[in-house]
Amino acid sequence: MTPVTLSKKILLMLVANRVGFEHDLFAKKDIRFYGSSAAIMLNPHKILSNLEIKTEGFLVIDTFL
Repeated sequence: MTPVTLSKKILLMLVANRVGFEHDLFAKKDIRFYGSSAAIMLNPHKILSNLEIKTEGFLVIDTFL
């Protein structure tokens, strides 16, 4: 991501992960997985907002930084 992080523009990255159960074909059992969601500014590096693993909801961020 070096070209992105060296850019002079303000860049935002939104990350969303799921939380729940999924069947693992190799282990032949259901596994639980955790994720979190975040809004990250790449230039300069800063976490704008995030949801914890146990928090259900959505993120709202001010894009006029």
